[in-house]
Amino acid sequence: MLATLQMCAYCFDIIIDYLVPKSKPKIKLIPSSWKKNRTPLFVTWSKYSYRQLRGCIGTFESMRLDQGLQKYARFAAFHDSRFVKIDASEIPDL
Repeated sequence: MLATLQMCAYCFDIIIDYLVPKSKPKIKLIPSSWKKNRTPLFVTWSKYSYRQLRGCIGTFESMRLDQGLQKYARFAAFHDSRFVKIDASEIPDL
């Protein structure tokens, strides 16, 4: 399975919601296939213009896509001990 723009947008919504708790996520409906499909996954955050890695974590264990994206988007952004936590000012550069 390849990542889609919708998956990327969902990951952005997850971290924006964490950084700005009263924000309203743009992805309101999660495709039902995300709840049915189980797959290994990795989430990588990098600053595009600088090609600077900001967080990367995942699992080879199959898990529901909706739960995995939520868990690893947060973990890669805020709990990867190799990097300083992502802050709201970095969002436009990711």
